[in-house]
Amino acid sequence: MNKIKLVVDSTHDLNPAFIQEHEIIQVPLNIIIDGKTYLDQEEISSSEYLDQLKVLNDIPKTSQPPTGKFVEIYEKYINEGYDILSIHMTHRLSGTVNSAETASKMVEGNVQVVDSGFISQAYGMIIQEVAEAIDAGKSMDELLTLIDHLKKRTKLFLVISQLDHLTKGGRISRGKGFLGGLMNLKPVAEVIDGEIHVLQNARTYNAVVKLLKKEVASMHSHYKQLKIGISVADADELKEKLQAQLAEFTQHEITINVTTPIVSTHTGPGAIGLSILGYDA
Repeated sequence: MNKIKLVVDSTHDLNPAFIQEHEIIQVPLNIIIDGKTYLDQEEISSSEYLDQLKVLNDIPKTSQPPTGKFVEIYEKYINEGYDILSIHMTHRLSGTVNSAETASKMVEGNVQVVDSGFISQAYGMIIQEVAEAIDAGKSMDELLTLIDHLKKRTKLFLVISQLDHLTKGGRISRGKGFLGGLMNLKPVAEVIDGEIHVLQNARTYNAVVKLLKKEVASMHSHYKQLKIGISVADADELKEKLQAQLAEFTQHEITINVTTPIVSTHTGPGAIGLSILGYDA
């Protein structure tokens, strides 16, 4: 059985130390700010990007890595005797997985490309489980089966405070965005099959926390353990309220970090991503 090399993109919100420890290959997305292109997490961090996002008049653009970059990486590790497992963020928010798919057809070797269906820590949690399974010697078929199971046990919720970002990004209509802004609504959305679906429009942070706590409690009733992560885009007050209310549902420390630029581009500052992974044991 060949060794397996894990390839991911830069939208997972994982600690860089984990990526290094497990020798995961990370391919950065591109972020275009005022006509200048930056490599995500290499030339600009999530925190640095968020600082710029708060003062920019025009919303930055993002783009997937070029197909040639994936070809270069795949060929390198195939030549070193690896099979490739390339897991990426949902195709609904980026063409990254499509670039990877195209590249996989241009090389000689076993390259499996998978759409995680998620972004942010929900995507990162899947990467963590797969990386540990690779270290444990699991086969490619076992890993692909594992990913299918993980996707079914993972949920990602988004809380959005600035509707103009979603409106300009085409995620909601301009009419809804305008009315939501006037009413100071805070949409709570879930990422389902890679798409953003608004569950409810909340008026206060307390209402947001109440709704999300209900969703987490529902998951907790189906699984013996939960892993919970909160990704923040300049929303400390909501983060603290949420962290305090959700601690009872997990035996692990809740992971807190600054969310990927790909999420904060769509949501704007003041947003939060809540990722949950359920365990049967």
